[in-house]
Amino acid sequence: MIGWLRQLNPKHPHIRSDLIITGLMLRSAFVRQVIAKQRLASMGDGAKIDSKVNIMFASNVSIGKKVKIQNGTVITAGPEHDRSVYIGDYALVGGNVLLATASYDVADKLTDYIRNYPPRRGPIYIAEGAFVGWYSIVLPNVRIGKKAIIKPFSVVTEDVPDNTVWSGVGHKDVLSR
Repeated sequence: MIGWLRQLNPKHPHIRSDLIITGLMLRSAFVRQVIAKQRLASMGDGAKIDSKVNIMFASNVSIGKKVKIQNGTVITAGPEHDRSVYIGDYALVGGNVLLATASYDVADKLTDYIRNYPPRRGPIYIAEGAFVGWYSIVLPNVRIGKKAIIKPFSVVTEDVPDNTVWSGVGHKDVLSR
Protein backbone atom coordinates (compact mmCIF):
# COMPACT_ATOMS: atom_id res chain seq x y z
CA MET A 1 0.00 0.00 0.00
CA ILE A 2 1.21 3.50 -0.79
CA GLY A 3 2.67 5.32 2.25
CA TRP A 4 0.26 8.28 2.35
CA LEU A 5 -2.70 5.94 1.79
CA ARG A 6 -1.57 3.82 4.74
CA GLN A 7 -1.56 6.93 6.96
CA LEU A 8 -5.14 7.76 5.98
CA ASN A 9 -6.34 4.21 6.61
CA PRO A 10 -4.46 3.05 9.72
CA LYS A 11 -4.20 -0.52 10.92
CA HIS A 12 -5.84 0.49 14.21
CA PRO A 13 -8.99 2.49 13.36
CA HIS A 14 -9.49 3.66 16.95
CA ILE A 15 -6.38 5.83 16.62
CA ARG A 16 -7.96 7.87 13.84
CA SER A 17 -11.70 7.38 14.09
CA ASP A 18 -12.68 9.99 11.54
CA LEU A 19 -12.51 10.17 7.78
CA ILE A 20 -11.45 13.57 6.56
CA ILE A 21 -11.25 13.98 2.83
CA THR A 22 -9.78 17.25 1.62
CA GLY A 23 -9.53 18.51 -1.91
CA LEU A 24 -5.81 19.23 -1.74
CA MET A 25 -4.85 15.77 -0.59
CA LEU A 26 -7.33 13.58 -2.45
CA ARG A 27 -8.33 15.14 -5.73
CA SER A 28 -8.77 11.74 -7.30
CA ALA A 29 -12.40 10.56 -7.00
CA PHE A 30 -11.19 6.97 -7.33
CA VAL A 31 -8.86 7.25 -4.32
CA ARG A 32 -11.61 8.92 -2.26
CA GLN A 33 -13.99 6.10 -3.14
CA VAL A 34 -11.46 3.39 -2.23
CA ILE A 35 -10.78 4.96 1.17
CA ALA A 36 -14.47 5.62 1.85
CA LYS A 37 -15.42 2.01 1.05
CA GLN A 38 -12.82 0.80 3.54
CA ARG A 39 -13.73 3.23 6.32
CA LEU A 40 -17.53 3.56 6.12
CA ALA A 41 -19.88 0.94 7.59
CA SER A 42 -21.27 0.49 4.07
CA MET A 43 -21.21 2.36 0.80
CA GLY A 44 -23.46 1.50 -2.14
CA ASP A 45 -22.46 1.31 -5.77
CA GLY A 46 -22.28 4.62 -7.58
CA ALA A 47 -22.19 6.72 -4.40
CA LYS A 48 -20.13 9.89 -4.77
CA ILE A 49 -18.48 11.91 -2.02
CA ASP A 50 -17.02 15.25 -3.08
CA SER A 51 -13.48 16.22 -2.18
CA LYS A 52 -14.15 18.48 0.82
CA VAL A 53 -16.40 16.32 3.00
CA ASN A 54 -15.71 15.62 6.68
CA ILE A 55 -17.11 12.41 8.16
CA MET A 56 -16.38 11.77 11.82
CA PHE A 57 -16.57 8.19 13.15
CA ALA A 58 -16.99 6.90 9.62
CA SER A 59 -17.44 3.33 10.85
CA ASN A 60 -20.95 4.36 12.00
CA VAL A 61 -22.00 5.90 8.66
CA SER A 62 -23.90 3.92 6.01
CA ILE A 63 -24.41 5.34 2.52
CA GLY A 64 -26.77 3.81 -0.05
CA LYS A 65 -26.31 3.40 -3.78
CA LYS A 66 -26.12 6.42 -6.10
CA VAL A 67 -25.97 8.86 -3.15
CA LYS A 68 -24.29 12.22 -3.73
CA ILE A 69 -22.69 14.19 -0.88
CA GLN A 70 -21.47 17.64 -1.93
CA ASN A 71 -18.53 19.81 -0.78
CA GLY A 72 -18.43 21.29 2.71
CA THR A 73 -20.75 18.73 4.29
CA VAL A 74 -19.94 17.60 7.83
CA ILE A 75 -21.31 14.30 9.12
CA THR A 76 -20.71 13.85 12.84
CA ALA A 77 -21.63 10.31 13.77
CA GLY A 78 -20.67 9.20 17.24
CA PRO A 79 -18.50 6.38 18.55
CA GLU A 80 -21.57 4.47 19.79
CA HIS A 81 -23.92 2.66 17.41
CA ASP A 82 -26.90 4.65 18.71
CA ARG A 83 -25.35 7.72 17.04
CA SER A 84 -25.19 6.37 13.50
CA VAL A 85 -26.05 8.09 10.24
CA TYR A 86 -27.95 6.23 7.51
CA ILE A 87 -28.35 7.77 4.06
CA GLY A 88 -30.71 5.85 1.77
CA ASP A 89 -30.38 5.08 -1.93
CA TYR A 90 -30.58 7.95 -4.45
CA ALA A 91 -30.43 10.64 -1.74
CA LEU A 92 -28.71 13.96 -2.32
CA VAL A 93 -27.00 15.88 0.47
CA GLY A 94 -26.22 19.42 -0.64
CA GLY A 95 -23.09 21.37 0.19
CA ASN A 96 -22.23 22.71 3.65
CA VAL A 97 -24.86 20.55 5.35
CA LEU A 98 -24.37 19.51 8.99
CA LEU A 99 -25.68 16.11 10.11
CA ALA A 100 -25.14 16.13 13.89
CA THR A 101 -25.90 13.09 16.06
CA ALA A 102 -25.41 15.07 19.30
CA SER A 103 -26.43 18.60 20.24
CA TYR A 104 -27.67 20.69 23.15
CA ASP A 105 -31.14 22.17 23.28
CA VAL A 106 -30.99 25.85 24.06
CA ALA A 107 -32.57 27.05 27.33
CA ASP A 108 -32.78 30.48 28.98
CA LYS A 109 -29.53 30.00 30.86
CA LEU A 110 -27.43 28.00 28.46
CA THR A 111 -24.50 27.47 30.83
CA ASP A 112 -26.75 25.95 33.52
CA TYR A 113 -28.44 23.77 30.95
CA ILE A 114 -25.18 22.35 29.61
CA ARG A 115 -23.94 21.59 33.12
CA ASN A 116 -27.13 19.91 34.30
CA TYR A 117 -28.53 18.11 31.27
CA PRO A 118 -26.96 15.65 28.86
CA PRO A 119 -26.88 16.49 25.16
CA ARG A 120 -29.60 15.35 22.80
CA ARG A 121 -28.22 12.24 21.07
CA GLY A 122 -29.47 9.81 18.50
CA PRO A 123 -29.23 8.48 14.96
CA ILE A 124 -30.13 10.27 11.74
CA TYR A 125 -32.01 8.48 8.96
CA ILE A 126 -32.27 9.99 5.50
CA ALA A 127 -34.61 7.81 3.45
CA GLU A 128 -34.49 6.88 -0.21
CA GLY A 129 -34.64 9.74 -2.69
CA ALA A 130 -34.57 12.52 -0.08
CA PHE A 131 -32.89 15.85 -0.76
CA VAL A 132 -31.19 17.93 1.94
CA GLY A 133 -30.58 21.46 0.67
CA TRP A 134 -27.44 23.56 1.00
CA TYR A 135 -26.46 24.94 4.44
CA SER A 136 -29.12 22.89 6.26
CA ILE A 137 -28.70 21.36 9.72
CA VAL A 138 -30.20 18.00 10.69
CA LEU A 139 -30.32 17.39 14.45
CA PRO A 140 -30.23 14.02 16.29
CA ASN A 141 -33.16 11.56 16.44
CA VAL A 142 -34.51 12.73 13.09
CA ARG A 143 -35.87 10.65 10.22
CA ILE A 144 -36.26 12.31 6.84
CA GLY A 145 -38.86 10.40 4.80
CA LYS A 146 -38.79 9.09 1.26
CA LYS A 147 -38.59 11.77 -1.43
CA ALA A 148 -38.76 14.52 1.22
CA ILE A 149 -37.18 17.85 0.38
CA ILE A 150 -35.31 19.96 2.92
CA LYS A 151 -35.04 23.46 1.53
CA PRO A 152 -31.69 25.27 1.81
CA PHE A 153 -30.84 27.03 5.10
CA SER A 154 -33.29 24.86 7.10
CA VAL A 155 -32.94 23.34 10.56
CA VAL A 156 -34.60 19.94 10.90
CA THR A 157 -35.62 19.36 14.51
CA GLU A 158 -38.20 16.57 14.14
CA ASP A 159 -39.17 13.78 11.75
CA VAL A 160 -40.12 14.77 8.22
CA PRO A 161 -42.82 12.54 6.65
CA ASP A 162 -42.53 11.06 3.16
CA ASN A 163 -43.17 13.39 0.20
CA THR A 164 -43.10 16.61 2.21
CA VAL A 165 -41.14 19.83 2.04
CA TRP A 166 -39.37 21.26 5.13
CA SER A 167 -38.32 24.88 5.18
CA GLY A 168 -36.95 27.16 7.87
CA VAL A 169 -37.05 25.92 11.45
CA GLY A 170 -40.00 23.69 12.25
CA HIS A 171 -42.16 24.44 9.19
CA LYS A 172 -43.56 21.64 7.06
CA ASP A 173 -45.46 22.07 3.83
CA VAL A 174 -47.19 19.26 1.96
CA LEU A 175 -45.54 18.51 -1.35
CA SER A 176 -48.11 18.39 -4.11
CA ARG A 177 -47.28 15.84 -6.77
